[in-house]
Amino acid sequence: MSFSMRYLAKGVSYLFNPLIITSIIFYLLVEVFSIIIFPQQQIFWIVFGMLTLVSFVIPLLILFLMVRMHIVSEIMMPDREQRYIPFLFTAMIYITSGWLIFRNPKLIDYHISDLLFLVAGIMLITALISKFWKISAHATAMGGLLGVLFRLVFCYYGMDYIYALAISLVCTGIVMTARLYLGAHDSEQVTAGVILGGIYAFFSTYLLF
Repeated sequence: MSFSMRYLAKGVSYLFNPLIITSIIFYLLVEVFSIIIFPQQQIFWIVFGMLTLVSFVIPLLILFLMVRMHIVSEIMMPDREQRYIPFLFTAMIYITSGWLIFRNPKLIDYHISDLLFLVAGIMLITALISKFWKISAHATAMGGLLGVLFRLVFCYYGMDYIYALAISLVCTGIVMTARLYLGAHDSEQVTAGVILGGIYAFFSTYLLF
């Protein structure tokens, strides 16, 4: 395994951290598919920043703290036994943020709390599976993105938006390859993650749009 390829695979793993997928999905719902409409672009960026803060920045900072406290060995949590508590804790952050912040009457029409609740659901499922088996969280997150886009493209918007799905498919392939190359997961674990995330997202988003 060459140093440059390993460095590239790690970069891909960090870039497509599962926590960032929530913000990506929300961005697509607003800026690409226009399912969620904001009266002013400035309001969108403020809300998008708030969402990214609670769904990515804060959980990541807590994960760093867990590393410092030796609860987990590193950010990517290579050991299956280390994953249950961070996944569970992150799901609780999503549920709490969705209820306390984004259930505000001024924000409730933007479906942010609903999105956070749905993502918390797949996190809880992933946490439960991780008690017994090391399913790929990266692949599950990318599968969730694919599930949302698949439903939007083929159930609502048609082939005009197939490019968004195609780009996501390529990114998913790159992420899965990177996780396999690093030896973080085997082919069954990444395949199961994509299938789980895709099926969950496809059907659960009926509650969202």
